[in-house]
Amino acid sequence: MLCAEGRIANLLGAEFPELPMQHLEGYRITYPRGVGMVWKMAVTAPHILRCIDREERELRRLTETWKADAVISDNRFGFHHPEVPSAYITHQVMIKAPLAEPLVYRMHRGFMERFHHTWVPDVPASPGLSGDLGHRFALPSNGRFIGPLSRFSGHMPKGGGGLAVVISGPEPQRTLFDENIRGQLRNWQGAVTVVCGRPDLYTDEVTAEGHRIVSHLPSEELEAVMSTADVVLSRSGYSTVMDLAVIGRKAIFVPTLGQTEQEYLARLCDTQGIHLHARQRGFSLADSMGQIERYTGFGTVDSGLFEEAVNQLLG
Repeated sequence: MLCAEGRIANLLGAEFPELPMQHLEGYRITYPRGVGMVWKMAVTAPHILRCIDREERELRRLTETWKADAVISDNRFGFHHPEVPSAYITHQVMIKAPLAEPLVYRMHRGFMERFHHTWVPDVPASPGLSGDLGHRFALPSNGRFIGPLSRFSGHMPKGGGGLAVVISGPEPQRTLFDENIRGQLRNWQGAVTVVCGRPDLYTDEVTAEGHRIVSHLPSEELEAVMSTADVVLSRSGYSTVMDLAVIGRKAIFVPTLGQTEQEYLARLCDTQGIHLHARQRGFSLADSMGQIERYTGFGTVDSGLFEEAVNQLLG
């Protein structure tokens, strides 16, 4: 059974149409146009705490109705049950918070240890894919690394030419990024596919330049687009980092303004010579494509750690 709302519910519903979907209101955190994300999170803390309380009450009702055998929470602090095995997934054991990381870590650890298990989707050896986020501080007492998680198989043909642009993230930054990239592509020569990150729409068109613009693609088609491209242009969210590790492609990362996690991951990959880090303000596609040859991309990463964790959860 899936629990989500809005765009995430649309995405999960498209991936798993055979599964029942329960509406579950999210934290609905909006991202500012500027860079004041830390302040934004501080002022929304009371709202988040109310959401956590609501999640706890709703989960008790759902587990009784559905006779659940286990619960998996994707960064939902309140989605745990004292009697039903509950796993919390996070790659941010340490949440990036300038000047307050040790304090925020201790607070987060308290939430993580309310669950029976904490799953960190990364490899055990530092720096892994997440760097400081998963490796700087100790895992909670219930924590374990489960290897990278990806919707991709990693078995698609690799390379072939062209650029894959994958636009994602919360508004208004998703639209700002979309408009920026499409403007720069108007006179761009070469094969390009733009995936707009809008599972709520159903558009698929070809521009005068021969570029494909599609609102959303299911996982198998998206993997084909990204695997066969020479370069992927995208945000640097951790899900994308894991996808790229599985398919072994190189990327230009443009972090969402104000998202400290994405900014950190983009810098981490850049300093290791894996993916290029570019800023949204003043972003130049031509300049970035001129630099991308200096980067290697990930070698493909795989492990059997996730299966072990699931078997432990189900007892």
